[in-house]
Amino acid sequence: MFNKDFFPTPKNVLNEWLKDFKAKKGVSILEASAGKGDILEYILEHKSSEVVTVRNKVFNHSYDRKDFDIDAIEIEPELQSILKGKGFRVVHNDFLTYHTNKRYDYIIMNPPFSEGDKHLLKAIDLMKDGGKIFALLNAETLLNPFSNNRKDLLRKLEEYQTDIEYLDNSFIDAERKTGVKVAMIRLDIPKRVKKSLFYEDMKKAYNQQEKEQAQKYHITTGNFIAEFVRSYNLEVQAGVRLLEEFSAFKLNIQQDSNSNRSLLKMDLYNEQSGSFSEVSVNEYIRNVRAKYWDNLFNNRKFTEKLTENLKRDLVNDIHKFVDYEFSEYNIYNIQLELSKNLVEGVENTIIELFDSLSYVHSYDEFSKNTHLFNGWKTNKSWFINKKVIIPSMNFWVSEKLYGSEYLIQRLSDIEKSLNYLNGNQPIALNVRDVLIQAKENDIFKKVECEFFYLTFFKKGTCHLEFKDMELLARFNRFASQGKGWLPPSYSKKSYNDMTREEQEVINEFEGEAEYRKFYERSSSQQIGNGNEMLRIAV
Repeated sequence: MFNKDFFPTPKNVLNEWLKDFKAKKGVSILEASAGKGDILEYILEHKSSEVVTVRNKVFNHSYDRKDFDIDAIEIEPELQSILKGKGFRVVHNDFLTYHTNKRYDYIIMNPPFSEGDKHLLKAIDLMKDGGKIFALLNAETLLNPFSNNRKDLLRKLEEYQTDIEYLDNSFIDAERKTGVKVAMIRLDIPKRVKKSLFYEDMKKAYNQQEKEQAQKYHITTGNFIAEFVRSYNLEVQAGVRLLEEFSAFKLNIQQDSNSNRSLLKMDLYNEQSGSFSEVSVNEYIRNVRAKYWDNLFNNRKFTEKLTENLKRDLVNDIHKFVDYEFSEYNIYNIQLELSKNLVEGVENTIIELFDSLSYVHSYDEFSKNTHLFNGWKTNKSWFINKKVIIPSMNFWVSEKLYGSEYLIQRLSDIEKSLNYLNGNQPIALNVRDVLIQAKENDIFKKVECEFFYLTFFKKGTCHLEFKDMELLARFNRFASQGKGWLPPSYSKKSYNDMTREEQEVINEFEGEAEYRKFYERSSSQQIGNGNEMLRIAV
């Protein structure tokens, strides 16, 4: 009726061709060679809904035309009038001459069969930043690649692993009939990951500056804290430069217009308030600091010797650090403060773990964990046996490791406490790494850690067996002294110099022979904060 290449798409072809099309709210759609709008009308009628869940109820939600950003292109004036009459926005006439900086989520096209290669190449060029293309072409365009355009098109379709399906006689019963074999094309171009040229320039300049300083002052770098600080400084400098450029750009736009209202705005997301606000240099720097302090405090290299309680306290106090520069000097001072608190924190953890492994888990089969003795001035005293049973939080039932994070934290605290009593030696078998590997390999019996073996049972328990009996004795002595269950003279007097009452406690706790060995070793060595009450043998 209008030209030799106008063939409206029949509904049976639309059903198959657009079966994977999903028009969610807010998407931008361009139909090139829109004809009289049959494809757009089909999408609005059949593809403008999605299944949503609200308060555990599932229902099908339909969208209106206003929920989508739809552009149409059509070269024939008569068809343009029909499109406009149907309420579609006609943005251009000839798709091959269409130029825009707009990004589309979808381009849908049933172009003139005689120029299908040119139209699809144009669509691919428009979609270079990523998006989906649905196209109908004369199959000969792909099956008979005699021209450079067709060869270029085939290469690009192969590059993007395009879904192509051929249909015979699909337009026999169409509004305008043709026996041409048709290629149905569904092309998904991945989103392009763009590098910031601005950031890359800043990075090169920063790296060069660091290199010159290192050469001048013979500075050696490479430790992870130096890398943290380096990354922080680069991000701050790049961000501040961007804000300055944006401020100058916005000012120039306002000077060139009759309005003081800016078309552009830069907002910053505030983690604490959970809202956006117009960004300032100081607020930006403050938020970058918060990110880097948080990353540092959650870095295993930085917190490997801290107990879970100390780690938790550190992360909870993140707000105190956001006003301090993220520098090696401030990090060093935090490390000094942590070192002061580490002794007290570990000693408190030892007492807490002792209670957890004994008194807390002393019911049912867990009662085998402890051995009772008459303590100093009390008959509610105990020490931990070679084997203890603890709840495993279904460690082997859960498919993912993080489902048993509590167990891992508890075992890590036991490891840190025993290592503290062992003189803080380097640990070869980190309990977290051991458990990850054991779970991956489905090993659940006699899992070897640095200071103990672990055996897991699917009924929900974990059997922990201490490897070093002398280290276990230190653990028991430390906790029992801290709880006041051993005589005040413990480790200060020889067995013979003790009263009979004191000797009776010693006999039940470890026996005369063991105490004599311990007393001989403990003449001058201490572990912990030097408190006489907590004096034990190395």
